[in-house]
Amino acid sequence: MAVLEATPIIIKPEDHLGLAHAVASQFVRPTDEVKDTEQYSVACYCLVKAAKEYDEAVGPFSTFAWRAMRNGIIEHLRRKNRKKRRADFETGYDLEQVVDTADSDLLPVELLLEILLADHPDKNDQDREDKRLLEAVYLCNRKVPELATEYGITRQMVYLRLRRCINLIRDRHRSLIGKYKEAGHG
Repeated sequence: MAVLEATPIIIKPEDHLGLAHAVASQFVRPTDEVKDTEQYSVACYCLVKAAKEYDEAVGPFSTFAWRAMRNGIIEHLRRKNRKKRRADFETGYDLEQVVDTADSDLLPVELLLEILLADHPDKNDQDREDKRLLEAVYLCNRKVPELATEYGITRQMVYLRLRRCINLIRDRHRSLIGKYKEAGHG
């Protein structure tokens, strides 16, 4: 008796581009053209990969491909977000974020920052250390990882303390600009 061999199913990815479009559209703003997005490109790549790896025993191809494309897009977005966070983490906060740029014509930003730092509270050791951190990052251009090691604290703690100082500076800046304008200078 002759043994029948199962013929492998050949899946053509181009026959399933509508599926890639449907999956990618879940991750795209309604106003964007889906075919022009990274998500669609990732979905198509994952569709081709799924067609090569598909085994009939796992169920229908559409379910297998849907899952593969969805997971691929999610992983792509996570990696992209991780890279962005890492870049933000390494560079620290931009000086433009410290003060509102709408009124920065009144005083040079560096001068304004020095004035505000001079008025920064020195009530306790924490305030003095926060002020030194802020000066080191914005006036001496030192990197946050270097400061974290020097102060024996985590990078995240450095960022939290910088954020606290930046919020104080923003409040002072708004107050200073308000007084400046009330005096008839702006």
